[in-house]
Amino acid sequence: MLQGIYIGDKDSVRLPYIQGLKWETIGLKEWVEEGGWPIRGDVVLFSAQSPGVAREVLKGLKEFLRPPSIPCLALVSSSLLSHEWLFEQVKDFLVEPFSQEELCLRLKKAIREVYGLKEEGLIKKGDICVDLRSHTVTVKGRVIALSLKEYELLQVLITNAGKTFTRENLLNRIWGYDYFGGERTVDVHIRRLRAKLGEASSHIETVRGIGYKFKD
Repeated sequence: MLQGIYIGDKDSVRLPYIQGLKWETIGLKEWVEEGGWPIRGDVVLFSAQSPGVAREVLKGLKEFLRPPSIPCLALVSSSLLSHEWLFEQVKDFLVEPFSQEELCLRLKKAIREVYGLKEEGLIKKGDICVDLRSHTVTVKGRVIALSLKEYELLQVLITNAGKTFTRENLLNRIWGYDYFGGERTVDVHIRRLRAKLGEASSHIETVRGIGYKFKD
């Protein structure tokens, strides 16, 4: 399951249902006042009606928008169309008013382009196939029994193929910032995941001195 983050007023936008994607809403005022914070998301959608607000939102997201990055889409008013700097930092944008259908299609397109996610909620890389709807993993058509954390590790890596994650990144993203265990936890779960994937485990590459990445 991919995690979508919406930064904006809760009642201003009806977030579309997309298979394999769940939403979390962060209030725009709260985000701007706090200057942003580390988020655990795979796609970001934000609403901005003024250049100042747009700058503050993007400032808080800057660590997440550096390539390789998570897709970020902006919902803007027509008064922002002259601000080219905004559109250089987001993957796509919609100008209000827009239809629910257009928003849904733009989000699906961005997700497919970045993660290789098909509309039916499947991610396939080599012999590995991850079904985000049923949380199942198959290798060459054979179902692989994974623990929750093993599945979440594989999901993060495969949906961000080519991107290197530090052990700290993975620990915070999967176990949470309040987890008191050490980074060794990540290594243990990676080892178990590789053992279960068999030959397909060659896709999970150790980046020496840094962490791990999924190699196409």
